[in-house]
Amino acid sequence: MKFGRLALELTLISFLILVPLAWSKEVKVELKISGMLCELCAKGIETQLAKLPGVKAATVSYETATAIVVYDDTRVSLRKLKKTIEKSGFKAEVKSKPSERATSRQAPR
Repeated sequence: MKFGRLALELTLISFLILVPLAWSKEVKVELKISGMLCELCAKGIETQLAKLPGVKAATVSYETATAIVVYDDTRVSLRKLKKTIEKSGFKAEVKSKPSERATSRQAPR
């Protein structure tokens, strides 16, 4: 009986780990940021974005006034990304629509 229970628990654990991986997808979005005065502003925004759960990568450019963010849209929303930038004292608008990245995870078989 112990073996059967262990097998059931391992199956359940696998399901709980693998199903969210199958549902998650990496999304890439480009945001236009206004109000930055220097490179330190860009680095500060980049740091705040990188702290958000689900953000895989964030690159902010003072020169182009843009942020490119790759994130797991099951863990963080576009709205949360924009609010984080706005809490830092800047304005954020979507420059390009979010697009699913080719590296998104597929359900294991």
